[in-house]
Amino acid sequence: MKFKDKNLQNIEYFKLLYNDETFRYMYKYLSTISVDDSDVENYMQYFKRCEELGLSFCLYYMDSHENSREMVVFSNFEVKEMSESDLIDLTCLGDNWINKYFCKIFRQDGYFIVSDNTVGDYSMEDVAYKDICKESNSFDEKNGVKLLLIK
Repeated sequence: MKFKDKNLQNIEYFKLLYNDETFRYMYKYLSTISVDDSDVENYMQYFKRCEELGLSFCLYYMDSHENSREMVVFSNFEVKEMSESDLIDLTCLGDNWINKYFCKIFRQDGYFIVSDNTVGDYSMEDVAYKDICKESNSFDEKNGVKLLLIK
């Protein structure tokens, strides 16, 4: 797993996973999870095991209330609900609602946790991301990927 700051490029990458057809085909599940502090470690172990099995995910982790945390997970597998959590599958909601939801959650302090399978060199996601950037003229061979803005 890799931990990434909440910066514009990482937010745009997360939104790209949802908004682009190629990625939406690969990442079919979007969930929000409210987790009691007592269950956070169980979820982190669960995500590590999923990663070891070759599954991919990108999640945004936030402090929400005094004794709980909130995670928004975009993944290529269905996330299971645990006893001390409340999971809502957002997959069936419309694009406008999801984009409004993204704007709301990214106002909150948090950080990204991304599977190595998602951001690894030559992963399906890495190749597709570079192809998308090339198509939109946002790729510079010398300097790598530039920021790709998505509305």
